[in-house]
Amino acid sequence: VKKHDLAGLREVAAAGISVAADESAVVSADVPLLGLGAPHAVNVKIMKAGVVEAWDLAITARAHGLRTM
Repeated sequence: VKKHDLAGLREVAAAGISVAADESAVVSADVPLLGLGAPHAVNVKIMKAGVVEAWDLAITARAHGLRTM
């Protein structure tokens, strides 16, 4: 789905498919916007966010019950 298509993420997740946010979660502030049920995980990329922000993204994702990649 497209970067900001959170309804699309939820629809795919509701179909029983594990979903990881990639472009939808680049910084930690993006995580609360994802909503419940979509996605199941967040793809953490150091090259996009930098080391410190990637670390914050991973911590925030875990605090919201999401897995990380």
